[in-house]
Amino acid sequence: MIYDNSNSYFENATLTAGTGIGITNADGSITIANTAVGDNAFGNIAVSGQTTIAADSTNDTLTIAAGSNVSLTTNAGTDTLTISATAGANTIAIDTYTGNGSTAAYTLSNSASSENELLVYFDGVYQLHSSYTVSGTTLTFDTNVPNGTSIEVMHLVAVNLSNVVESITGGDGITASAGTGDVTLSLSSSTPNAFTMGGNGSSGGVTVADGSIQIRTGTGNVAEMRFYCETGNAHYQTLKAAPHSAASSAVLVLPTASGNLVGTGDTGSVATAMVADNGITHDKLENRYTALSALGSNTSFALDFSAATTFTATASGNATFTFSNAKQGQVIDLILTGNHTITFSQTNATFNKVGSTDYDGATNNLIQIVCTNDSANPIYMYSVQPYASDPTP
Repeated sequence: MIYDNSNSYFENATLTAGTGIGITNADGSITIANTAVGDNAFGNIAVSGQTTIAADSTNDTLTIAAGSNVSLTTNAGTDTLTISATAGANTIAIDTYTGNGSTAAYTLSNSASSENELLVYFDGVYQLHSSYTVSGTTLTFDTNVPNGTSIEVMHLVAVNLSNVVESITGGDGITASAGTGDVTLSLSSSTPNAFTMGGNGSSGGVTVADGSIQIRTGTGNVAEMRFYCETGNAHYQTLKAAPHSAASSAVLVLPTASGNLVGTGDTGSVATAMVADNGITHDKLENRYTALSALGSNTSFALDFSAATTFTATASGNATFTFSNAKQGQVIDLILTGNHTITFSQTNATFNKVGSTDYDGATNNLIQIVCTNDSANPIYMYSVQPYASDPTP
């Protein structure tokens, strides 16, 4: 009932439910209840540059979607929405062009929002950001790029955070440590296994194992080791393997005593103590101690003491023998025939005949000559003996 003031009496009242209100009547009882889920906190959600999202009803649902490199996590128990970044694609795009002298604008393979995303090089020389502009995929230089210039553009498209080093493990011979932004690699003081560097250890490379260093070569040249001098590495000596043609697998054992290795090209380096007793054979002596020199028939002869120890000659007329290269104590034999006058000659030399026997041109003669002084004023002693074939001394 409701009182009507204008007519001064009570009359029946009508209840009408408005928006979000429900009215029920039961057993003389009226129930008025809120039937709406809730009112709009925001009728619209506006994002700059995007279409506005408008609520369609009081219980409309706003859906939040994860974009690129973003993850969404909900917790119904705590009414929590967690938004976090995820790793992106680790991509550095590289575009290359060649200038033709008439073009300043070039098309990139990826759109860039700022010059700061780019690294540009002309023939390997870095170009300042102020020398070009970028708009989307169009890169424009201040002037036309000279003809033949090599252009390289590096574009940092995204950074993959999942590639950030969290831990690192060193292999054989390597000690490794890592922290945020820092990675340290260094040679270990020891390694449990053999390792190979500079090749695969089969067709090339240097393999270091316990008690062994093996050098293989895939270059077509024999393997070698170089040892440099102590001043600016200006010189070096090389230790080389024998060539394939030698088919050698020889073993070189180092000497047991300290000293210097001697090569075939060295002179005056072999000490007497290095030569074993009776270790030098006749064939190893030089010609002045072993050779025979046939001087033939003539009237002028060069008697070179370095050429032989025995000389044969025939004087076809009065003959002169010119001495040279004699050594102190050296003895030579001159077997001489020819019935002519014989003369020995050398500048500043003295010739002394031993005994009273003279040269006899009518028969064969053995003249034995010894150098007793090999200075600038040499001295020779000689003796003459005729000889004849006789097997019975």
